Amino acid sequence: MELFNNVALIGSKAQMTTTATKITKNPQLEEINSFSGMVSMSGIISITNNNKLAKINSFENLQQTSLGYTDGISVVNNSVDFNALDFPRLTVGSLTIEGTGIRDLSGLSSFSSGKLFLGSNEQLESLQGLGDFTSGEFKVSSSPKLENLKGLDNFTSGSISVLNNENLTSLEGAISFGSDNIDNYIEVTGNPLVESMKGLEGVKHLTSLVIQKNDLLKTLDGLGSSTCVEKGCSSIEKSFDYLYFPPQHLVISENYSLNSISALAGLITPELMIFTISKNFSLESLDGLQGVTRLLSPFKYGVIDNYNLSDCSALCPLIRNSSELKVNNYLPTCDTKEHIVCD
Repeated sequence: MELFNNVALIGSKAQMTTTATKITKNPQLEEINSFSGMVSMSGIISITNNNKLAKINSFENLQQTSLGYTDGISVVNNSVDFNALDFPRLTVGSLTIEGTGIRDLSGLSSFSSGKLFLGSNEQLESLQGLGDFTSGEFKVSSSPKLENLKGLDNFTSGSISVLNNENLTSLEGAISFGSDNIDNYIEVTGNPLVESMKGLEGVKHLTSLVIQKNDLLKTLDGLGSSTCVEKGCSSIEKSFDYLYFPPQHLVISENYSLNSISALAGLITPELMIFTISKNFSLESLDGLQGVTRLLSPFKYGVIDNYNLSDCSALCPLIRNSSELKVNNYLPTCDTKEHIVCD
C-alpha cells in the first residue's frame, strides 16, 4: 500500500504504482492534482479524513476503475467545504462519496455503470447529473436535504438502496428501474416521510424487495403499477411479472402506518430464502401475497407481530407447500397457521 500521511502536497502520478493508495489525515492538504494523467485504474484509492481538503482536480481523464467489492475510489470525511465532484469522463467504476459538502452529482455526467454509494452528504439536494447512469449498484443514505430520486430516470437495472433519508418524501425519479428482465434489488429503509412507492412504476422483475422502518408509508402503490402479467393485459392489471429466481428476500417490516400490500398482486415467486412480514401495526390484510407459494428451507420466514392483521387467507398456498412458515400475530383469525381459514 502507498500511504500519504501528514503531507501538504502530493506529486504527479500518471498511474497507480500499487494496488492501494491511501491519502489520509493530512491536516494541511487542501487540494489534490496528482492523478490527471490516469485513464484507468485497478485497486483502491482512498481519500479520507483530510480536514482541509476542499477540491480534487485529479481525475479529469479517468475513464474506468475496477469493480471489485472493495476496489474503486473512496472520498470519505474530508473538509465540509468539499463540495464538487470532478469525474467528467468516468463511465464505469466504483465510487464511494461520504461525508462531503456536495450538492449535486453534475461531476458524474458520463458515469454509466458501476457502483455509486452516497452517504452522509448533508448538503446533497439532488441526484441530477446521473443522466447516463443505466445499471449497477446505487445507494444513497443519510442525506437530510434529499427529497426525491430525480436524476435516476435512465437507471434500469441492478440495485437501489434508499436508507435513512429523513426528508425524502418521494421515490419519484427512478421510473425506468426494474424494466429489464434481469435480477434487480430494491431496499427502502428508514425514510420517515415516504408514504408510497410511487416513482417505481417501471418495476417488472425483482430478486429482492426489502421495505422497513418507513413511519408514514401507507401503501405499496406505485411499485410496478404500470405492468401486468396476463397475456394482452386485457383484464386485471398486476404489479409484478416475477419476484424471480435466484431466490432472495421479501421483507416488509416495522412500517407502522402500512395498511395495504395489495400492490403486490400478481407477484409470483418460485422460492424465497427470507420471507418476513412483521410489526406492521396498521396492516389488516395480506391480500397481494397469493403468489408467494414456496419457501427454501432452512432459512427464516415469518408473519409475526402484526397487531391488527385479521385476514391471512393469502397465505393459504404457502401454508400448503411450506411447513417452515411461522405465523404469530394477535387477532384470532391470524394468530397461528392453524386458525387461518383456507378453502
